[in-house]
Formats: sequence, structure tokens, C-alpha cells
Amino acid sequence: MTAKLKHEFEETHDENHFTRKERIIELCEGIKARKILDVGCGDGFISEELVGKGDVYGVDISEKRLKVAREKGIKAIRADLETGIPFRASSFDLVIASEVLEHIFDTDFLIEEIRRVLKPNGYLILSVPNVCCFTSRANVLIGRLPCYIEYDTSEEVAGHIRGYNKSAILNQLKRHGFQIEDVRTNMLIIPILRWKINWKFKVFSGLGEIIIVKAIKRGKQT
Repeated sequence: MTAKLKHEFEETHDENHFTRKERIIELCEGIKARKILDVGCGDGFISEELVGKGDVYGVDISEKRLKVAREKGIKAIRADLETGIPFRASSFDLVIASEVLEHIFDTDFLIEEIRRVLKPNGYLILSVPNVCCFTSRANVLIGRLPCYIEYDTSEEVAGHIRGYNKSAILNQLKRHGFQIEDVRTNMLIIPILRWKINWKFKVFSGLGEIIIVKAIKRGKQT
């Protein structure tokens, strides 16, 4: 990767990161949550904004990052999400799971675990990278891999083992008894024009870089 391309990649990555956080916090507004769980919380980058608005808990596998989260006031514990979420059923009013599912082998199991620890009518705010974003579609046309699809374990990859687009994540959540309340994205990138737009609207969310879903725990489909 050339220095120029690396700079552009890092700049886009940072914008992706912060606009995703912005949109998630916006979707949290109006939710009355006494207990909040950040699944895959890392260093608390997102849930630090909710400290003081409720009791904020976090789970992650990295003890180094958990230490930082605890310093921010998050009640963070170490857990391997492939084996479950170490809390009792119906414990939380709100669960956040941002950029987690794409790293998980058994995604149905983790979604079911999130459902288990949510109270009835509790909220889930979840985000996944969109392999069908505008940039991916342009990449495929010129013979490149879609964004967020990875095939090796080099230092420059994020460790994605699952791929999602808007319809895939919505269908999976519905199968697990979630009612979709809102779907957003963080930003639209128009590669040819080099436009990067902080996108706050529902329209064209399926073309954005990240799919962000607000859903409510309901009864399962039969």
C-alpha cells in the first residue's frame, strides 16, 4: 500500500469510526435504560457516552482494552462471546453490539444470547459493516474485492469472518424475535467523486458503509 493510499484509508477509517459512534448515540436518545450492556465494548469508545445515564456494563475478550473501559466508568468484564454472555436472563434494558457479529463464527448463537439478556421490550442497537456499500459495488465493477471481505490474517485486516448487507442483518434479527424500529447508516462514499458524506437519513441506508439497526425484543416468528 502506497503512502498516499494508506493515508486515505486511515482517514476514511477514522471517519467511519466516529460517524458510526455518532449515529449509535443518536439512536439511543429517548430510550429509558437503567442497565446498559455494550457487547464487544473494547475500550468503551461508544458506551463511555452513556456513563451517567444508566449503569453501563461491557464485555470484551481483550483485557488490555477492558482496563481502559473501566477507567471510563464502565463495569467491564472479560468474556469470550463465542461461548456466551455472562449475565442472567432479562438483565438489561439496552444492549449495544457495534462491529461484533462480523467477527463471530456462530452469529445466531450470539444474537440469541443478546436476546436472552435483554428484558422484554428491551432495545438492541447493532451495527455491521456493509459488504454491499456504494464503494463495494464500484470495487466489484473494476474487479476488486468488496469492502469488508477479508481472505488472510495480515496486520492490515480487521478479522472479519462473516459478511452482511442490509437485508441479511434485518432478516436474521427478525428470525430471532426482534422488531426493527429504525435502520440507518453512518456515511456514504462516492468513490469516483471522492465524496464522503455523513449520512443521517433512512433513505439509501443500504448503500452506506455501516448498517446500524435499532430493534426491540419481541416474540419470535413461528
